[in-house]
Amino acid sequence: MSKRIILFFIGLIFFSGFNLARADVVINEVQVLPTGEKFLELYNTGGSSVDLTDWQIKKKTESGLESTLVSKVRLEGKSIPAGGYFLIANETSYTGQGTLNASWPPSNTGVASNNTVLLYRNEELINRFGWGEASDCQNPCPPNPTTGQSLQKVSGSWVVALPTPGASNESSSSFTAPSGTGSLNNENSSTQTTATSQINNKTTEQPKIKTQITGKILAFVGMPIELEGNAFGYSGEKLYSGKYFWNFGDGDSREVKANDIGQFVHTYFYAGEYVVTLEYYLNHYGNVPDASDKMAVKVVPAEILISRVGDEKDFFVELSNNTDYNADLSKWFLLSNGKSFTIPRNTILEPKKKMIISSKLTSFSVEDKNTLKLMTPQGEIAFDYSASTIPAKVVIAKNKIPAQVSINQDKNKNLDEIQNLVPADNLGASVIESDVTTNNFNSYLLMIASVIFIGVSAGAVYFLRQKKTISNTGDDFKILDE
Repeated sequence: MSKRIILFFIGLIFFSGFNLARADVVINEVQVLPTGEKFLELYNTGGSSVDLTDWQIKKKTESGLESTLVSKVRLEGKSIPAGGYFLIANETSYTGQGTLNASWPPSNTGVASNNTVLLYRNEELINRFGWGEASDCQNPCPPNPTTGQSLQKVSGSWVVALPTPGASNESSSSFTAPSGTGSLNNENSSTQTTATSQINNKTTEQPKIKTQITGKILAFVGMPIELEGNAFGYSGEKLYSGKYFWNFGDGDSREVKANDIGQFVHTYFYAGEYVVTLEYYLNHYGNVPDASDKMAVKVVPAEILISRVGDEKDFFVELSNNTDYNADLSKWFLLSNGKSFTIPRNTILEPKKKMIISSKLTSFSVEDKNTLKLMTPQGEIAFDYSASTIPAKVVIAKNKIPAQVSINQDKNKNLDEIQNLVPADNLGASVIESDVTTNNFNSYLLMIASVIFIGVSAGAVYFLRQKKTISNTGDDFKILDE
C-alpha cells in the first residue's frame, strides 16, 4: 500500500511540474499593421527551456472561423530558452525589426484586426489572446492596435505601445486590461506570480530618450528606399527639437533638424548589406547622442522588368520578378506617351513569379509599346521596355572561298561560319545582311576597276601624244639650187 502511495505522489509531482512547464509559454505581443511588419511574439516566463515540438498556433476570425497559423512542422525541433522571446512573422514578406525564430507561410495573411490567437500543445489549448471585436476573447477585449503599434503584455495586463519584436515590452500604454485578460483560468497562481515578477523586473528600468528607424530592410540597386526617424521622450512623447545624424553605411550621411524630420529617400548603387544608424541629439550643438538606433538593409540587384507585352488585339503588360525576394510594387507605375497606370498598394510579386496586367485596366495600346517604362514611386525608371528590345548588333562574316571548291560547298561553309558568329535568333537577319554586303562589295570592285581603266587609258593617250614629233616652221618647204 505504501508503495502505491509513493508512486501516486511521484506521478502527481511529475505531471504537476509538466503542466507548469507548459503554462510557462505565453502569447506576449502582437502587431497587425502595417502588413509587412505584423508579427506574433511568445515569451517563456519559466526558469527552463521549453521544447516546441508538437506545438502549433491557430487563429480565429471575428466570425469564428478557425485556421492554422503556424503548423507543427514549422515548430518541430525549436525551443524557447528560459526568459526568452520567440518571434514569428511571414516567411518572406516581413520587413520589421528582430530576427525570426519561426514563420507562417507566405500565402497566409497572418494576424489581423479582431482576431484571436490560440496556442496548442498536442491539441490541448495552452494560451489564447483576442483583441478588437474578436469572437473568442475574455472581456474586455483590448482595442485593435493602430498602424505602427502593438498589443503587449506588461505586468499581467495588455497595453498598446510601440512594437518591440524579440525584446522586452514597453511600459507606456493607452489601454490597460484587467489582470489575466487573454490567459486561461487553469494557469497556476505561482506561475502568474513568477511571470509578473519577471516582467516587472524588465520594465522597471529608468525612463530614457529613445529613437527609432522606420523603413524596409530590403532595397534594390539604384532604386530609392524610404526611411524615417523619430525620437521619443521620457514619457513616450514625440520630440521635435534637437537634431538627427544619419549614416547610411555606404559612405553617405546627412544631418537634419528634428523639426524637419520626415520620410525621405536614399539610394544604394551597389548590392550588399548596409547598416543604417541614426543618432538623436537633444541639444542641437551637442556632440554626444542622447539616443541611437540602427537597422540592417540588404540591397540586391534590381531585376524587376517588363518581360512581355501583347499585340494590337490585347496589349497586356507582363511584369517579372527575377530576384530571390518578394518585391513590393505598391505605387509603382507604368508610363507611356503621357499615360500612366499606378499599381495598387499591397501588390507583392513573389520571387521568380510573373503578373499580367490587362489593357482594360491600363488603357494602353500597341502604340505605347516603344515608349513603355516601369517607374518607381519616386519617378525613377526601373525598366525601359524600348531599350530592352533594341536589335542585337549583327556580326557579318567575312568568308574566303578556297580554290577548287564547288559553289554549293562554298555556300554551306558560309552558312556554317555565320552560325558560329551570330546567335540563332538573329541568323536570318545575319545571312541576308551578308548577301547584301557581298553584292555591294562586287559593285565597289567594278566601280574601282572602271576608274582604274579610265585613268590608265587617259595616261596612255597623254604619253603617246608627248612622244609624237612636232614639225618646225619651214619644214614643209624645200630650197632648190639654181
